[in-house]
Amino acid sequence: MNIKIESIIRGYIDAIHDGIATGWVYNVSAPGVPLNVELIINGETQGAAVANGLRKDVTEAGVPNSRCGFAIPLRTIRSLSECKTIEIRTTVTRAFVIDGKQSDLGKYAGHIDSASAREVAGWACDLINPGQPLHITVYQGGKRYGGGVADVTRADVLEAGYPSAQCGFHIRLDEPVEPNLGVLVIDADSGELILSAQPDLSAQPDVEPPKSVDIHGHVDSVSIWGVSGWCFDKASPEDFPALEVICNGNVIGKGTADQPRPDVVAAGIWTKPCGFTIGFTVPLSEVTGNPLIVRESASGCEVSGTGVSVLTDKPVGLVDSIEGDFISGWAIDPLNPSAPIEARCEGQVIASGKADLHRDDLVPYGFPEAGFRLSIIADVKQLLDRDIFVTFTGTDVALNGTPVRIRQSRSLTKFLSRQDRYAPDLIGRFRRKAEFLRKSELISIIIPVYNTPQQWLREALDSVLSQWSPCWELICVDDCSTDPVVQEILTEYKEKDKRIIVLSTPENSGIAAATNWGIRTATGQHVAFMDHDDWLEPDAVHSLLMATKQSDATLIYSDEILTSVNINNIIQVRGRPAFSHDYYLSHPYFVHLICVKTDLALAVGGWDESMKISADVDFVYRILERSDFVAHIPRPLYRWRTHTSSAGHALSARAPEATLKALKRHVKKLSASAVVALGSQFNEYVVTWPDPGGKVLIVIPTKNKASLLRVCISSIERTCDTDQYQIMIIDHESDDPETLQLLAEMAERYKVVHYQGQFNYAKMNNLALDYAGGEFPFVLFLNNDIEALDKGWIERMRSLAGRSDVGAVGPMLLYADDRIQHAGVLVGFNGSADHAHKFVDAFGPAGRNPGYNCSLTAVRDYSAVTAACMMMRTAIFASVGGFDESLTIGFNDTDLCLRVRAAGFAILYDGHTVLRHYESATRRGTGQLSHPEDTALFRERWKELFARGDEFYSPLLSPTGVDHILIDSDDCDLTSVTRVRPVTLRPLEQAPALATGGRAGKARARGNGARKRKARERK
Repeated sequence: MNIKIESIIRGYIDAIHDGIATGWVYNVSAPGVPLNVELIINGETQGAAVANGLRKDVTEAGVPNSRCGFAIPLRTIRSLSECKTIEIRTTVTRAFVIDGKQSDLGKYAGHIDSASAREVAGWACDLINPGQPLHITVYQGGKRYGGGVADVTRADVLEAGYPSAQCGFHIRLDEPVEPNLGVLVIDADSGELILSAQPDLSAQPDVEPPKSVDIHGHVDSVSIWGVSGWCFDKASPEDFPALEVICNGNVIGKGTADQPRPDVVAAGIWTKPCGFTIGFTVPLSEVTGNPLIVRESASGCEVSGTGVSVLTDKPVGLVDSIEGDFISGWAIDPLNPSAPIEARCEGQVIASGKADLHRDDLVPYGFPEAGFRLSIIADVKQLLDRDIFVTFTGTDVALNGTPVRIRQSRSLTKFLSRQDRYAPDLIGRFRRKAEFLRKSELISIIIPVYNTPQQWLREALDSVLSQWSPCWELICVDDCSTDPVVQEILTEYKEKDKRIIVLSTPENSGIAAATNWGIRTATGQHVAFMDHDDWLEPDAVHSLLMATKQSDATLIYSDEILTSVNINNIIQVRGRPAFSHDYYLSHPYFVHLICVKTDLALAVGGWDESMKISADVDFVYRILERSDFVAHIPRPLYRWRTHTSSAGHALSARAPEATLKALKRHVKKLSASAVVALGSQFNEYVVTWPDPGGKVLIVIPTKNKASLLRVCISSIERTCDTDQYQIMIIDHESDDPETLQLLAEMAERYKVVHYQGQFNYAKMNNLALDYAGGEFPFVLFLNNDIEALDKGWIERMRSLAGRSDVGAVGPMLLYADDRIQHAGVLVGFNGSADHAHKFVDAFGPAGRNPGYNCSLTAVRDYSAVTAACMMMRTAIFASVGGFDESLTIGFNDTDLCLRVRAAGFAILYDGHTVLRHYESATRRGTGQLSHPEDTALFRERWKELFARGDEFYSPLLSPTGVDHILIDSDDCDLTSVTRVRPVTLRPLEQAPALATGGRAGKARARGNGARKRKARERK
């Protein structure tokens, strides 16, 4: 069945049997909201239902909603064979969400000769591509029961006039199918229906007689999470018993006793893994109070200790974590679902609330709304290293995981206590020296002010007065505040320090207009921007001035600290990479602190006063269009107070569209044909650059492992048009008969090159390019254990690799369990180089996991990407000399990327392209993953890079262990030198200038002219 699914709706029709249609459907944008759907067959409405049935199999397959199943009684249709067209649509919007026709009407031919409880046999062929045996899967009720390849010789099929004899199949099922449901044979590559049949259970010669078992074990516990215990079969010591949990005669859970149980081993009972934990496949409400039977599936032998009931009359819960000033977890009181909870420290209540937030992990247990996120009302700094208990209010029933302690990074603690650790006379001497050295330089700090709460405004102004460097002026622009206290405070501080300038607008005209007043008034060579309710770290001005000295950058940005309403309650420290233009296009990853040359701020026209929100991002876009270099200070210089009363928060719903509009203007200046769209997460965007076209040479080194190579190549063929690529397989002495046969088949349509000698990944890939002889404009280096998932991936990678400023592109690679295997390479991490975000879950309940500062779902610069899947122009590959063959196994791809970067090209990670990587499956266990010689050579060659650090990985973050977490060390004071990068994406036109005025007008105009003269001289 060809199934078309619209962008926000997903689903599938499992079967139509005995007048009932079953399947599942859900809304990607609102997965928790059941859809009302109706079924139209052969153009006539046959029935309707709410898609809210429990489908745990769908959840296990990655769908974020387990309540999405449907079973619709049909008016006249009894079986699938009566269906010519099948459509499902929502009954509210009338929008078609699934439509299609039976595939065997044109694309497939076949027949199920026999279908029993344990076997399905027959033949099936693809009439469009008869030379390619079908990879097929057997399903029943949405569950996979087995699969294989339809490649058995069937001379009778060929004699009957069908185009292929290699189309027979005989599939042994993993477990018996149900007698009352039809089985479906699905094309494993396309997901399309090929055949369906009703299993015949009247004669089952294929069913094996029950085996002899000798079951030993015990049920240890029964809880809301499931049944746990241990079990082994003494009659079959090499096998792990398959178990099932029975409640009221129904199977409510299945599992295998294959988990480690060191206690059983220590007791001398059994030496092999024998533990089990089996979750329930039905809501907990259907289980509570009923005895549960645990038994071996095939024989029905019960495990000792079985028959215990689930009791949920006692409150339970768990504290997951403390992040910033929030405590998160879940809590369930079955007798009082709305019972409040509280957190206490030494008897004082520091947080309270209800456990009423949605938790996908609790849905299968019948408590979907039991999560909590409590806001700590006390000063977090005063709670460090003290026990915190989370309990149900008014009781001593503590949740699991408590007591818990707030522990702050030692590096951050040391950094935030600088003001207290340094003697006042030392700071005084520092200020006098800074003023002497910098007396001709000035940073103009601009603060638009509007009805700021008194305490927050004073904190902001005091943070400027506390700067260690005196080389600043503060321009406060009161945007017609209605609160008279605001003007009183500004006047008070103006009288306190002559460097404070107060301006007042005649009417409330918005942040952008007020900021422009400040820019026009500024006398400093640089302007920096600050919100009226935030905080500057005491070394902010000094660090900015040092950055201006170390670089000729027109734009400077720093790292920042997110706080709660209390400016001293740290939520997160955002350590940013060196400047990445692509990253900023995907996700405007820096907001504060920003410093710009004043003449350039005027030249681009200041902030766009027509924008009520996102004017700051738009301003950065326009600054970048006229910038040659951007500097990053890897040091938190700014505290950003987050609260619901801010202008940004109030207009946050409008921010994505406003930013998108500004981004489209910016990208149009960079490439007239690039397309920009909203991303999958808040404040994320997708830029699709024009695809230059040109055939891609895909180089795949391999040795044996035919199953991996077959999946790899079939996935390419399934997702890419044949005119887009040519595959070259580099075979390293394969001797497996199945692989040799596959290579012979592949040689009929692809190039197979035989390589002999010691394994040398670099040499094998260089050999491929030598054979190609410059015929292909692009090369894609690909491991044989890669599987492409979606169409369009090769075109998207080529659109990035084809840009004149880009040297190589790598996608996100996932392990089989959807954890991340590759999302960029960090040079120097863990002593050599390693993949960023390794083992992080790529998906969450709401879809893609954005990762640290949206790094996972963005396009951004890295120092390197993995050649397990890496595309580049062949001309660039040749210009840097290809892979270094002295690095035989390890780091040859990282070394290549670093040489490409040294030649002036960007290395991009594309978070919008996702493939599967069954990592190093062909070499694991052979010793080929150990390469100490390569490691030593790599470290020696790039020792200067190791010494200064990877510029795309913040020195604020841990260099070992788990990446992208704040460094925790007594020796680190969060310091580093400025990192400067050129702006390589160049605009097609320039922006208009802002009319000058105020005290700096004439001087600014002269500076503008000088800058233009220098630009003409450079040209």
